[in-house]
Amino acid sequence: MPWYSPKPVICLFAITLVASCDPRAGVEQVDLVPERAPGSQGANGFCKRDDLGLYVMVRNQSNIDALQSTITRVTFGNTSQDLSTPPIAAGSMATVGPYPIPSGCFNADCDFTIHVNQTRLLIDEFGDNNSADGICIG
Repeated sequence: MPWYSPKPVICLFAITLVASCDPRAGVEQVDLVPERAPGSQGANGFCKRDDLGLYVMVRNQSNIDALQSTITRVTFGNTSQDLSTPPIAAGSMATVGPYPIPSGCFNADCDFTIHVNQTRLLIDEFGDNNSADGICIG
């Protein structure tokens, strides 16, 4: 005899939508960015130098501390130089450098690119804001 139930059967199914497979999703991360000199704008705002070379300001714009050091890279043309960036407290800045400026860079002006957290030692919330193009007017 076939099974029969006079009562209606209600089945509920739950579907879970996974927005990300990354276990860090939804967790605030460190956000390191190159920082212009206060009050400056544009690419020239990243030019902070003296006789020893170029200095880069790195700001942690997140609400959590960057507890590990990382690497900040400056590229002049086809020459790249890496220096250690110290741990940076939330909302604070650190100056990294000097990066020796290669001879011949000032062929009129000296262009460079800054890459903070270059080796991705820190999980960075927004990887697309880690780089900036700078110029020192010759």
